[in-house]
Amino acid sequence: MVAKDDAFRLVQSLSKSEKRFFRLFSSATGGEKNYLKLFDVLDKMKTFDDDLLKKKLQGESFLKNLSFEKNYLVKILLRALRVFHSESDATNTLYARMADIHILSEKGLTDMSREATRKTRLLAEKYHREELSIALIRIETEINHFTADYRAVAQSIKRHESELEKLTAAIGEYRRFKKAQDLFWLYVWEREKSTDKVRGLMQEPFMNEDSAARNFHAEKIFNDLHIAHHWFRRDFAGTEKWLLRQAGFLEKSPELLADRPMLYFTPALNLLTVYVFLGQKKKFHSTIARIKTVLEKVIPFHRRAMMSKIIPRCVMREMELYLQSGDYQKGLAELPRLMKELEPVQEKMETELHIIIDATAARILFFNGRYKECLGYVHRVNNKSYGNIRLDAQCCARLIRMCCYFELKDHVGMELAGKDFSRMIRNDKLDYTSYKILAAFFTKATFSKQAFAQLGKNLETVLAGDEKEKTTVLLFDYMSWIKSKY
Repeated sequence: MVAKDDAFRLVQSLSKSEKRFFRLFSSATGGEKNYLKLFDVLDKMKTFDDDLLKKKLQGESFLKNLSFEKNYLVKILLRALRVFHSESDATNTLYARMADIHILSEKGLTDMSREATRKTRLLAEKYHREELSIALIRIETEINHFTADYRAVAQSIKRHESELEKLTAAIGEYRRFKKAQDLFWLYVWEREKSTDKVRGLMQEPFMNEDSAARNFHAEKIFNDLHIAHHWFRRDFAGTEKWLLRQAGFLEKSPELLADRPMLYFTPALNLLTVYVFLGQKKKFHSTIARIKTVLEKVIPFHRRAMMSKIIPRCVMREMELYLQSGDYQKGLAELPRLMKELEPVQEKMETELHIIIDATAARILFFNGRYKECLGYVHRVNNKSYGNIRLDAQCCARLIRMCCYFELKDHVGMELAGKDFSRMIRNDKLDYTSYKILAAFFTKATFSKQAFAQLGKNLETVLAGDEKEKTTVLLFDYMSWIKSKY
């Protein structure tokens, strides 16, 4: 029986250094520990299997309370991870220091807790954590009251009042922009991105480029909204302008770049996508070089985690560059190098990235006529249980498989692939008329130039009238292939 299990998922997510620390953390107290036995078994499992787990633990006294032991293991693991990561980034550092302040106050060491509060407030201010700054002001006030230091209370009243006014104003400004961001995406999800709702939102006075200065979080959301607005209008030049503005804005806060590097890498990676659509290869490769340079400046702890996120996305976008520009031969020539770049991060890559990269490699091979090799990548997508992750890319892989079998004149394989494609559209409720037309076409017994011409005409009619349908061609340019057949 295969199923999801929280304890297993947490154990499998650990790095080697985290596992090593957990064992050291657990050995601080002597005696045999049931949760360590459970940890060792879960660590060695490739996929979770409840029956196999019970078999491996057969004879252990805690087996009858396995659910309790799993929960306890998760609790101890999280406790160890809090210690391990207590100084790994600003968020963990701030919360760890606030816990320290609480302990010092409980011990009656008010001078130490007051000094710790002062230093922690400086750190919260540095990393734009206004909500924690407010909590620290409350802690500072409690320390003064606890020690009956009413002189300090009197001195801090006006200062705290002024500080709280600024902090609450900053949080209020963030909330206004956050609400605008939530509304924007709500309208997009409702497929109303071309309506007056979005235009009205973007024309609000606070969305004006020349409006009053904004705090850090508000400015970031302000830029993000303009990026998204230009992107959905397919205004790639405008998108580039706002992405460059966002990247420049974030580069002014090097401490944040070190602490939360994805803040910077997200607009940088999106710039690569823009350059793919604009066909600007020189800017694309200079941005890749810039990303890799900045990646080297990130602290080692974060860099190791970032490598499995950044490198695959750079590889994926370079593949897209060759596909979008129609330079298929260049894509084929670079494919071995690109796949080799992934080797150091292969095991830590997100499932979504595995799906998209395999599907994209399949497209490069397909348009170079390497159908058998293409099928190898397609099978890597289709033959694994990915569930609902990136159904669009999974569907794209099934469509490519049908086309490959057609080119290989394997009509039996094509018919089976067509049925599989139809089943996926039906079961996963993929509401694309273009896909339904393609599925019906590939389950036919015979084909002709006239049939392909009619298929192309039918699909052009569908694609012309619906932005959602056009996204199917972005994943795999089946229209170019169909037109080559008549």
